[in-house]
Amino acid sequence: MSKWTGLHNPERHGQEGQGRARLWCECGSWCSEDALCDCCELVELRAEVERLTAEVEALRNSLGHCAAENATLRENDVLWRSRMKTAEAQVQRVRDMCTGYERTVFAAVSAGYVASAPVASVANDLRRALDGGESDE
Repeated sequence: MSKWTGLHNPERHGQEGQGRARLWCECGSWCSEDALCDCCELVELRAEVERLTAEVEALRNSLGHCAAENATLRENDVLWRSRMKTAEAQVQRVRDMCTGYERTVFAAVSAGYVASAPVASVANDLRRALDGGESDE
């Protein structure tokens, strides 16, 4: 095991004290591996402050990235909600149109007539309703 010579400032540490692994420091206190003198502790604390500062900066960058990601998610949510409303409106238009056709067909069958709207016309009306237009009903 090597002799303790001061953690950070070996040039400031001098005489051994009472046969133990500790040295007297110019800062006016004893220094050992277990109990640092003031100047060595100050260096340790500064190193810890730098490490914590870097960690805080990394967390800020991470939070900034998360905030940007969150903003993107909010934009996507707004976009999907808009698309969902558009789709719901399309479905409602088709339901309304189908209800109108059901009434027409029911009235025609009740009156003994064949349905008056040809299939091609119904398909075209359905496409128009799904595309956002109104049916001819």
